[in-house]
Amino acid sequence: GRRDTTPAARAALADIHYAAFESAEAAGDRARMAAERRWVELYGGPKASRFEVTGSIEIATNPAGAAIELFRFEEGADRRLEPKPVAFAAMLPVGSYVAILKKAGMRDVRYPFVIRRASSEAVLVNLYTDDEIGEDFVYVPAGPFRYGGDERALGFDPRSTQTTKDFFIGRFEVTTGEYVKYLNDRSSHTLEEAKRKSPRVADGAMLLKVVDGAFTILPAWERWPISYISWMDAAEYCNWRSARDRRFRYLLPTRFEWEKAARGVDGRSYPWGERFDWTFTKGAQSQPGDSKIEPVGTYA
Repeated sequence: GRRDTTPAARAALADIHYAAFESAEAAGDRARMAAERRWVELYGGPKASRFEVTGSIEIATNPAGAAIELFRFEEGADRRLEPKPVAFAAMLPVGSYVAILKKAGMRDVRYPFVIRRASSEAVLVNLYTDDEIGEDFVYVPAGPFRYGGDERALGFDPRSTQTTKDFFIGRFEVTTGEYVKYLNDRSSHTLEEAKRKSPRVADGAMLLKVVDGAFTILPAWERWPISYISWMDAAEYCNWRSARDRRFRYLLPTRFEWEKAARGVDGRSYPWGERFDWTFTKGAQSQPGDSKIEPVGTYA
């Protein structure tokens, strides 16, 4: 068939695609939102301008007086979301943002937020020192975020808005080298007890060797993420590390904390955006050949 290009028909088509855009937005389907927006802008109906509706946010810090740098997430050339600098203003266009909060003596804070149509928000962000956060830990500020809703994910939860308190999460997974220190602490457990907590494959065989009463690993394994242990083993490791360090209490992250730390607050499908690419992550096809365990931090 042919496309009717009369102004009335184009306006009607723009309305249809804008309604589809709002439906996709409610479902958190960012890919369909982008597609429907392109159709609305193509047909140029009167609702095209509604994409630029603004909202406001007021950010205060504790302690007060932090400088603010503002960035808006936009899809880059490789289809990953990239923070682009923008000026802080009383009203901001709808979109996903991150504010960098800086104050002398405090760790710089990344505070992500979403501006929605006609939204108005006031937030208080706590600042912490490097010593309070801890080495190799990342601060995730309190606040709401979009949770779940990805129908492509195995066992996904329905989309909802959840809220977390301030928490600090390890930049990387606990490594095999760190876990072996726990296994070799005889003040915490006997060798036989430690063997029961040692990583094991499906047939029950231990992955680590014991030499002269101590677990040993190859140097190449030091920075591997610990695997093949149970939830209880991981929780007991946290208790041991809390008692050892004394300054901090270590816990396994909740599913809400884990998802917010990885996903941010805007409901994106992947940590980097909407488009999947094996080169952005560690997985079965990230490299040629068979997938294998690699040191933490190998994939940016």
